[in-house]
Order: sequence, then C-alpha cells, then structure tokens
Amino acid sequence: MKKTLFVSMLFLANTVIAQPSIFHGVGLSVAEVNENNSAEFVWSEPQPTDFPVIMHKDTLMLVSPYQLKRFTNGKYRRIDHETEEWESVDEAGEKCWVYLLDFDEGTFLRIEYAERAYFIEITL
Repeated sequence: MKKTLFVSMLFLANTVIAQPSIFHGVGLSVAEVNENNSAEFVWSEPQPTDFPVIMHKDTLMLVSPYQLKRFTNGKYRRIDHETEEWESVDEAGEKCWVYLLDFDEGTFLRIEYAERAYFIEITL
C-alpha cells in the first residue's frame, strides 16, 4: 500500500511540475545588424501581435501566425536578478541565445542570432 501511494504521489508531482508555461506574445520588434557597426543591431518599431509562447523544460516554442519556431535550450546562466540567458539551438540547427528579461515595465524574451534578433513582450 505504501509503495502504491508513493508511486501515485511521484506521478502526480511529475505531472504538476512538468506542465508547460503558456504566455502570449503581445509585442514584437525585429533587428538586423547595423551595416556600419556589426556589433550593433538596428531595431524596428514594436508591432502589436498575439501568439502563444510555450516554455516547457528545455524547450521554447513561438506559435506565430506564420510559423512555429522551436528552440532547444542548453547552457543556462543567470546574469542578474532581471536577466536569465540560455545558449540555444533553433529547429534548423542554428545557434542563438534566448534571454528572459523581467523588468518593472514588463516581461520580455530576446532571441539573438549573430545577424538578427527578436524582442518579444510576453504576458500571462
């Protein structure tokens, strides 16, 4: 009986803990590398949008109206109390970095490649 109860509790705990976090992308800015300074991005004006952003274990999925982008997160680093960083790979195998930024004015995802970047405002 104790063994059955333990297995049931373990299954329940794994089910609750493994639930994905679902957010909404409500704003999107896109950037490309500056032609005159390759260490700097030139950002577009933020555009309102609404698409699901799903975070689950080591996976991030952006379900935009045009495409599904999937990122597999690897090495994690906490930069400060507002910023977390993951070294990631997208579904095409291209290396990028995913940042979760938690500021007073909102919560944002920044997905940065060598030549382009995306800045997404997220809400619950």
